[in-house]
Amino acid sequence: MSGHLEGFYELTARLFFAAIEWAKNIQYFIELPVIDQVSLLRNSWTELFILNTSQCCPPLYISSILTAISNSITDSR
Repeated sequence: MSGHLEGFYELTARLFFAAIEWAKNIQYFIELPVIDQVSLLRNSWTELFILNTSQCCPPLYISSILTAISNSITDSR
C-alpha cells in the first residue's frame, strides 16, 4: 500500500476518533443512554467527520485522494 494512502488512513482515523471525543465532552450527549449515543454517532458520523476535517486540516483535493485509492486497489490485485 502506498505510504501516502497509509498516511491518509491514519489521518482519517484520528479525525474520526477526535469527533467522538468531542461528542463525549458534550454534557447532554453523555447524559443520553449509551444506545442513543451510539445511534446518534452512527447516523451523523459523516457530518461530524466533514466538520472536523474542515476545521483541522488543510484543503484536501478529492481527485488526488481518489487516484491514490484507485492505484492502491489496482496494485493489490
